[in-house]
Amino acid sequence: EWLSGFGLLYLRKYCPEVATVFTTHATVLGRTLSSKGVDIYSHLDDINIGHEIYVNNIESKHYTESEAARNAHVFTTVSEITGIESEKFLGRKPDVLVLNGLDLDKFPSFEDISIKHITSRDKIREFLTYYFFPYYTFDVNNTIIAYTIGRFEYRNKGYDVIIKALGMLNQYLKNEKSDKTLSMMFWVPMQQYGARLDVLENKNYYMHIKNYVLTNGPEILKKIIYDFISKKDPVGELFTESFLSDINKDIVAFSRGGNPPLSTHNMDDGNPLMFALKENGLLNRKEDPVKVIIEPVYLDGTDGFIDLMHYDVMVGCHIGLFPSYYEPWGYTPLESASLGVPSLTTDMSGFGRYIKTKNPENNGIMVLERFKRRENEVISDFCNTLIRFLNMEHSDRVNCKLKAKSLTGYVDWRLLIKNYVDAHNMAIDRLKN
Repeated sequence: EWLSGFGLLYLRKYCPEVATVFTTHATVLGRTLSSKGVDIYSHLDDINIGHEIYVNNIESKHYTESEAARNAHVFTTVSEITGIESEKFLGRKPDVLVLNGLDLDKFPSFEDISIKHITSRDKIREFLTYYFFPYYTFDVNNTIIAYTIGRFEYRNKGYDVIIKALGMLNQYLKNEKSDKTLSMMFWVPMQQYGARLDVLENKNYYMHIKNYVLTNGPEILKKIIYDFISKKDPVGELFTESFLSDINKDIVAFSRGGNPPLSTHNMDDGNPLMFALKENGLLNRKEDPVKVIIEPVYLDGTDGFIDLMHYDVMVGCHIGLFPSYYEPWGYTPLESASLGVPSLTTDMSGFGRYIKTKNPENNGIMVLERFKRRENEVISDFCNTLIRFLNMEHSDRVNCKLKAKSLTGYVDWRLLIKNYVDAHNMAIDRLKN
């Protein structure tokens, strides 16, 4: 990155016997313009570099980066798409593409994933229960759990496109009077002002009800067994009057009016994510088949709600959504697939462009075409992809999980490390020559 450029330039001037390799994961100018909504790939030849670095106040960063790229013995980028912008913005085409990989041995087998999925999924379903059920109920056992996770870069990470596609999906499902529901989790750390009191109260009431039932569970179980053996109807008098009286009081306390909030935490109304959800009709009303929750904190196992580490939460979901606009590589869809969770990425991400060449049937890891396409076309395709996933039979979703897991074999470090070795050797050869 540009920060290491100072060290590289020092070596080139004062230690000429040291071979150097400069790798950029993203150009300073590319990330800056993309975050402002500029379609850099469609207008690459029209961008006035000198003007843009001046008006965006990134001259020092850009010049450090471009001089490091041009003066290194070997210049590399992490993907083809970053190479395209680097050639234009930095004035040099990459010598080698050093694609990012994973140490797949550190990820669980598909058999272990299947067990982890059930455990984590049930934790998420419990969270959905106390988040939504005080207001209304739906079949959490028949809802698809989708998620996105990453830095809060509203446009670059594609959060704008996710919300618009979900809004379209929500309207489609309502028009079709579908019984399908999709619960979308935004695990995106951002500015917040503490957990909402109403959500914490919902959890406390739910846990009180759950613990009360568990406490009385052994007696209820004994009565069920006895009634069956005695050939009595076990349903009629299963619960005592005192039990029903106490549990009904808790249910009344658990109930709320209105609609569930959009976030677990207090957030500014002007937050782009919150504003876009409302603008696209994603309001968590009873009649909305698409439910949305923003949890704007790091998933370190102590968030106060699901209380699982981020990999454990991811494995409990059905699909990960990462429709990035600017993503030099993009680890999250790869990590999702490594956990046996199907994912969606785009051909605007380095990983998406790479895996697309290995997966022509576009299954398991789905690549949404965004490169030089109109946004309305992208959103329509995105929505149709979600509809197809929602309508999959369970066996088809399992096959999708298997395909996702198998595709990760193409990004094993044992394969991709060769590119780094090649860059190293090329730098040594150029120093000698």
